[in-house]
Amino acid sequence: PVIFVYVLFYVAIPTAVVERPGIMMSLKRSQELTAGNRWGIFGLLLVTVVLAAVVGYLLQRAFVGDDPFNLTVSDLRLYTYVEAAVSLTFSVFGAVVVAVAYHDLRLSQDGVSVDELAAVFE
Repeated sequence: PVIFVYVLFYVAIPTAVVERPGIMMSLKRSQELTAGNRWGIFGLLLVTVVLAAVVGYLLQRAFVGDDPFNLTVSDLRLYTYVEAAVSLTFSVFGAVVVAVAYHDLRLSQDGVSVDELAAVFE
């Protein structure tokens, strides 16, 4: 149920920023925009989460290995920095994916052009 709600409200934030309808109307508009595309959005989320998990696992195996109690402070510090950089990269990637999904949903349902969407930032 939580994943379904997440998919329903997947584009609520870009909707709130671009269309400025208010909180409740942004959630309702997100439901309208995702209608008919929820399985695709779920697949997109699944691919993104699996990719992040695989990269995180490989990173942990590369730095920690089989014995996590054999780490030096400098190894742990380096692992922390690299993990933070990877997390930041996936956060930015996720934000871009949501923005592109919003654009594509608006384009397919409303026929809105890129210039019309960008006008909110002028």
